[in-house]
Amino acid sequence: MENAIDALKLAAAVIVFVIFISLAFMLFSQTKTTADSIFYTRDSQKYMEQEGLNDIIYISSAGLDTNREVTFEDLLPTLFRYHKENYAVTIIVNEGDSGPYKVLARYDNTTETVVNANASDIMNEESENETVNKELEYLDQNVNNFSVDGTPISVTWSIETLQEIYKIGRKNGSTYDDFVGAPWLSDETAILYRIRADLNKDGDNTQTYNGEYYKYTGKKLYGNCDGKKFKEIIKVIDNNKYVEIEGETDNKDYLEERLISKTEMIYIQAN
Repeated sequence: MENAIDALKLAAAVIVFVIFISLAFMLFSQTKTTADSIFYTRDSQKYMEQEGLNDIIYISSAGLDTNREVTFEDLLPTLFRYHKENYAVTIIVNEGDSGPYKVLARYDNTTETVVNANASDIMNEESENETVNKELEYLDQNVNNFSVDGTPISVTWSIETLQEIYKIGRKNGSTYDDFVGAPWLSDETAILYRIRADLNKDGDNTQTYNGEYYKYTGKKLYGNCDGKKFKEIIKVIDNNKYVEIEGETDNKDYLEERLISKTEMIYIQAN
């Protein structure tokens, strides 16, 4: 009887050992698969950089859900997170049934930094400003030339575009003169007020800043976008080539921020 019990104990111990070994091999296999995936991604990015493809960052095809159709309500949460999560949101609409497409609004810490730091040059349409030109180059290369249901879509990125998107009033006595800027920059509460002004469809859609020195008029997003469908396009951009401004020393924060890869979330009116 004792021998039978010992034999059973030995058999149970062997079974437990086999299960343990099997689990260990399974875990090692999963670890190797994960490590291979990481190194493959890093090697792919290194290859792309060696080939001079510095304007994109490698990401697997399953990494992003792109080119889906969404409603205006679906895109609203992205507006409230863009500052904290440091991605960009651009809304592009169609001006009439057969009219051209235009940028209605853009939400991006970096673009707004450029606009604030170079407001006078943008207002005066100074074409020699290197920082503004680099930002426009970035926008034209990465937030332009799309396809919606087989139809090619393009927009114009120019100083006039920045003037329109970031148009504000600057106080002059009892009135406001036309100016450009993003007076809400880096202030989370002020950013929320800007978004509220853009969304307000019933009542006042203006917002003042800096003790009423600046006044912003919202983009009437509900009036322009409610009930419409949008094609969502998500791009991850490696910005290294956009910071190579020879002799540039005045916008260090801008240059450092553009060294970080940027996620662009673009919404194009589809109907």
